[in-house]
Amino acid sequence: MADGTASIGSFSDPVVVDPGPSLLVALVAAYRDAAPAAVDPDLDALRDGAEADDDPLSPVADLPRLTVLARERAVDAITDRFRSASRLAAVVEAGIWDLRMLVESQPNAVLAGRSDGCVLIAAAEESDDGDATSTDRGPWCRIGSDPTLRDRYDALLADAETVRVRTPSRHRLYGALRERCGEEVADEAVRLLDEDGGGSESLDRSGARVRAYAAGERLG
Repeated sequence: MADGTASIGSFSDPVVVDPGPSLLVALVAAYRDAAPAAVDPDLDALRDGAEADDDPLSPVADLPRLTVLARERAVDAITDRFRSASRLAAVVEAGIWDLRMLVESQPNAVLAGRSDGCVLIAAAEESDDGDATSTDRGPWCRIGSDPTLRDRYDALLADAETVRVRTPSRHRLYGALRERCGEEVADEAVRLLDEDGGGSESLDRSGARVRAYAAGERLG
């Protein structure tokens, strides 16, 4: 996300402060790319996870822990869409992300650890509507290096409320449907949720609920 050699894993106790929608999406995507079978599983991975002895989200535990202090508009840009919300839910449910609500905007997005910190500047401006799926913005550039930057946000973090992601991860949804309704219904629900291709990126929570009910009606 940032130029040079900066990465989340190089920071101790990292926190990202005030990411815009596109940066928040990019952060989730980084974890998805590192552990796709946990964060954004296809049907085969969901079946394997349901039958495994270990928690299907356990691969995420090896990734860097991250505290994210984000404004409501950035969180809503992800959670308004079912598939992106389920990815966010996966990193939160796994305990690898501590997602907190930021009340007031900050001058810039910040990535900071206990011994280093920097400002993240987008290569292109974010659109006014906060479109989280836009691909016309380039990478985020690291600006500066400040070992005291993390300390400035400790008070904000202490007062910030935890964000509750109402959409479940795909593993939790599939497991619940399989337990209550059986494997056939759970499989059909996933097929319906994904039937638009590309992971049904535009599907909202209410639409996802309707499709899950439809699977039960078809096979119940």
